Parts: sequence; structure tokens; C-alpha cells
Amino acid sequence: MEKLLTILTPTHNRGKYLGDIFKVLQQQTNQNFEWMIVDDGSTDNTKEIVESFIESNKLRIRYFYKENGGKHTAVNYGLKYISTKLTVILDSDDYFTNDAVEVIEKTYNENKNEKNICGFTFLKRRRNGELFGSEFPREGRYNFFEMEIE
Repeated sequence: MEKLLTILTPTHNRGKYLGDIFKVLQQQTNQNFEWMIVDDGSTDNTKEIVESFIESNKLRIRYFYKENGGKHTAVNYGLKYISTKLTVILDSDDYFTNDAVEVIEKTYNENKNEKNICGFTFLKRRRNGELFGSEFPREGRYNFFEMEIE
């Protein structure tokens, strides 16, 4: 069965952080995703760590290695191989709440027949729960070009 969402993690010498992501992705309340890791020329043990995740067979994981070129090149590289309807970038030192995939899929399903929507934006919080920036307005649709960025 084809997954709905690709969680794209560009990484460079951040193998030590990937275990936390692996753990939280296994705990997702909705498993309708694949995890794509694009290794941007790491010289640490990233490859071995990812191989151990793949061998565990606990998640659908796709791993790509490329020469170092910066995060933007790793993201662009990964985008070429995505076949799911949705994509979210999860940096190697970030994490998801356990219901993140569920919330993404619910939001998509509630809005997939709407016209003039190019994406969804979700709030980001620190590990202690503190919000980065300000809350979004609770209701309606918004043009982010017209919103003030703090």
C-alpha cells in the first residue's frame, strides 16, 4: 500500500540525533508514512545508524547518500524520489508529537477537495512544549504573504 506522507530528513553528521526521531516515528498514532533520510555527505556514523534502523524493519525507511552541498541540496535531492501526495521536512535535531502524522492526514483529508491550497503550515514547539513565535489564528484560511512575520 502506498503511503500518504513522506517525512524527509536531510542530515549531515547528525547520526546522534536520528535515534530520537526513529523512536518518535515508531510511536506515531498513524503509520501512513515513509521516512526518507538524505545524508548530505556525513563523515560520522550516520550510515551505520540508518542501516540498523532499516534492518529492524520497524518503519518504511529510504536512505540516500550524496556529496555534501548543504541542507537545501539535500532537500532538493530527496524531492526527486518522493512519490507520496504529501511531504514534510523534519530536521535531524527536531521531533514530532506522537500524533503529528495523524494531524497532518486529518488536515489533508478535511481540505483535499478545496481549491487554491498549496500547503499546510503547523506550529513548531520546543521539546519543553514552549511555542516558537505566536499562535496562528484559530479559524479560517490565510494568505501568508499578507501576514506579518515576527
